[in-house]
Amino acid sequence: AGADDTITLGSNTQLVATGGLQYSWRPAYALSNIGINTPIANPETTTEYIVQVIDIYGCIKEDSVVITV
Repeated sequence: AGADDTITLGSNTQLVATGGLQYSWRPAYALSNIGINTPIANPETTTEYIVQVIDIYGCIKEDSVVITV
């Protein structure tokens, strides 16, 4: 899910996940789209986002990224 990031209140950052065909981010809080690999996050408080990725073989993997505000 990429490296952790720090943003200022009111700004945003793009999350990036790779290696799959299907993506699902949680929580949905302050995300532009939970079903894509590159949603925009603009949380008002520090948030840990977890992405679940399903690859071409049906294998499921998870990773997380913390956005500090």
